[in-house]
Amino acid sequence: ISTAHSEPTQTLRAGIPGNFSPQYIVDNKGKVTGFAIDVMDHLAREAGYQVEYIIFDSWKQAQEALANNEIDLIPNMGITSRREEIAKFTIPYETFPVSIFIRSGNSQISTLDDLADKTVGVVHLNVGERLVQDISNKEVVVTQTRSDLLFALLAGHVDAIIYPQPLIEKDASEIGVLDEIETVGSP
Repeated sequence: ISTAHSEPTQTLRAGIPGNFSPQYIVDNKGKVTGFAIDVMDHLAREAGYQVEYIIFDSWKQAQEALANNEIDLIPNMGITSRREEIAKFTIPYETFPVSIFIRSGNSQISTLDDLADKTVGVVHLNVGERLVQDISNKEVVVTQTRSDLLFALLAGHVDAIIYPQPLIEKDASEIGVLDEIETVGSP
């Protein structure tokens, strides 16, 4: 591995699953920023690599590209057993809770077990999709984006959603509905 002061010797092709703020943000000129990008750029620079960011429309497309060796990595992709089939992971540098969200005031749901016989929303290819498999007698609504997931909860199309907590709370805060949802149970 090169030192930070040498010229980069290799280019890494990093897949970005579109806008996934605050990890990946793509501006209207195609410039990529965000927390995962900042960390990736720093680590690459320290190791003597350049990073070429390839923007995909979805997590599914990015993960398929990784599985097909069209890209080398996806920065800050969460570790799941399904993803371990297509990728090797470093030691995590960030962790966050994956939580159950309900509409405020819903006293019927307080744990994962309470989701039996309920309609549960998840995002395709997100860890929530795997977690919901362990719940019996539930109906699952799979959305393509977390904004669709949040709106499904707020509109009453689902009884609960499972998703990384900081991201749902960020979105809910930005649109002024944070007081209309709450987390329940253990992350």
